[in-house]
Amino acid sequence: MQYLHGVLGPIINKVFEEKKYVELDPSKVEVKDVGCSGLHRPQTEAEVLEQSAQTLRAHLGALLSALSRSVRACPAVVRATFRQLFRRVRERFPGAQHENVPFIAVTSFLCLRFFSPAIMSPKLFHLRERHADARTSRTLLLLAKAVQNVGNMDTPASRAKEAWMEPLQPTVRQGVAQLKDFITKLVDIEEKDELDLQRTLSLQAPPVKEGPLFIHRTKGKGPLVSSSFKKLYFSLTTEALSFAKTPSSKKSALIKLANIRAAEKVEEKSFGSSHVMQVIYTDDAGRPQTAYLQCKGPNPRNAGPSRSSGQKGSRGPGGLEMPRDVCDAYE
Repeated sequence: MQYLHGVLGPIINKVFEEKKYVELDPSKVEVKDVGCSGLHRPQTEAEVLEQSAQTLRAHLGALLSALSRSVRACPAVVRATFRQLFRRVRERFPGAQHENVPFIAVTSFLCLRFFSPAIMSPKLFHLRERHADARTSRTLLLLAKAVQNVGNMDTPASRAKEAWMEPLQPTVRQGVAQLKDFITKLVDIEEKDELDLQRTLSLQAPPVKEGPLFIHRTKGKGPLVSSSFKKLYFSLTTEALSFAKTPSSKKSALIKLANIRAAEKVEEKSFGSSHVMQVIYTDDAGRPQTAYLQCKGPNPRNAGPSRSSGQKGSRGPGGLEMPRDVCDAYE
């Protein structure tokens, strides 16, 4: 929703504040008086249509410019979804004759089901506190139609449907090029960006458990000592185990659950504590790593026998089996 507000908010607010009379359909034009006091004259239909076209071209141009600048602001989950959609459609419809098909697949969601509905009903998307009046609603509807024409890649069928939208064609054609460039950048993620995207997606997943824990990550084959543990704030989601200095820290380390190979309790003699578990995982380069997590002590309500006494471990997010007493300590 924040992304939607960033792109559409300024344009929607301007339409509401200006309250201009905008109409492109000649059959619906209302002629009104214009001029100074005592010098009123009827405004011609051609003048109404030209002024309306100028207003809509300005709004559409501003919207497309804002969209073009929003690649980095687009939520990671949206980018990942559109990337997969674009690639699958392009694989299914190869060849120059289907050049626009992957773009239309993306804009069918981006424009038809996201931007256009928000433009026509800004209150439902919390862009405005109140519904638009009849005049503003008509302006928003015409703007949404123009956005959809751009999303359809300006096909002959869309032009023929409402020929009176023709005055917007120069802006629509330019908008098609802008939108295709935007989508190309949106789905073109290099290896480093893809890893950053995976990290962002993991952090966006709702936490299952979170709170302070102590961690020691091995570097080489040095001795295991309790003083090497560092207190950090952990967040366990269905995608990853992340940890940072504070809950509000922007920088955080991440262990994706898909990369965890084992999680098991460590014998008390190793660190002098019975509440330590080791997590064996691979990093993004595929190298094996080990991290030790230490809890202060088990939750009295949930404390149970250790795995060594025959009690099976609990299943964490992603189906990962974890020692029962360590799981309890984390609760």
